Amino acid sequence: MDEKDTGVLVIGDEIPNSVVYEATPALSARAVNRWTPNATTLLGVISNWMTGQEEWLWATVTAGAGTDSIHVEYTWNGDALVYGENYINAVALESQAGITNNLGFGTPCAGNMMTAPIYYLDGVGPAIAWWDSLPDDTTSVPEDSLFGPYPIQASISDFNGVSRVVLYWNDDSVAMDNVNADTFMAEIPEQVVLLGDSVIIDYAISAWDDSYDMNISQTSTRTFYIYHYDPGIEEEQNKPGIPLVYALGNAYPNPSKNHALFRYQLPKTSNVRFDIFDITGRVVKRYDFVGQEPGYYELRWDEQKAAGVYFYRLTAGEYEATKKIVITK
Repeated sequence: MDEKDTGVLVIGDEIPNSVVYEATPALSARAVNRWTPNATTLLGVISNWMTGQEEWLWATVTAGAGTDSIHVEYTWNGDALVYGENYINAVALESQAGITNNLGFGTPCAGNMMTAPIYYLDGVGPAIAWWDSLPDDTTSVPEDSLFGPYPIQASISDFNGVSRVVLYWNDDSVAMDNVNADTFMAEIPEQVVLLGDSVIIDYAISAWDDSYDMNISQTSTRTFYIYHYDPGIEEEQNKPGIPLVYALGNAYPNPSKNHALFRYQLPKTSNVRFDIFDITGRVVKRYDFVGQEPGYYELRWDEQKAAGVYFYRLTAGEYEATKKIVITK
């Protein structure tokens, strides 16, 4: 039997790169009759999905019913795409029989079949169900300057599989190992924190799936502090009586995010000025105390501040001392 070009065509509406990210996307097309002068009106479009939809279904006519150009939407009827490559078939049908149809036959003609590829890709990143939240780490052992390591576990899953997971902390990162089913593990290595200092550790997790490595999930950032307290300062502050000398202690924590604590001591009654200034020398906070009595003191700085390097200076009588603090975000 000879094949004929009926001039009855289905033209699919454009799908960028033929890629969709859902199992039953809205698919639409136009059916047109391009033969003249005997162009007949169109009855509709039948379609099927080559991977699973065995029967042909009528597409829903959304505009232009009974004309030589109609608009239709694909009917899923409970079916769905599978991940990867799929094909959609569609055929337009004439609405009448008779000698006036395109080829002069006495029956309506089926149009040329449109076959279009559609690629169903996973558009959702891996699900990160939980991940460890670390508490602050403190010690007052003077000779112990090594803290950690800090193991981090996370439960991560994805329909297409998880291709890789990365643990980020401060300015470093490490790949997390898949140790059991959906469990991934890595560790933040040992940190050197000198006596009287502190460190802020910011950490987060990113995970990619196996769908062309294009979908990524990212956690929020969590923070924990490492403090290496100086027991000498603690003991000195807990002693009764009057300090023997002026002193300005180290800020805690340093670096700092949301707050900072400053400590100093006075051996005699003094007028005190405590300045905090940025690297340009601009004073951002000033405390003045007149006739402050001998003793041990703390100042807490809880104001919002831009990230950067700051300096704090204690002036008491003829005594003056300056130290540095780093503010992070």
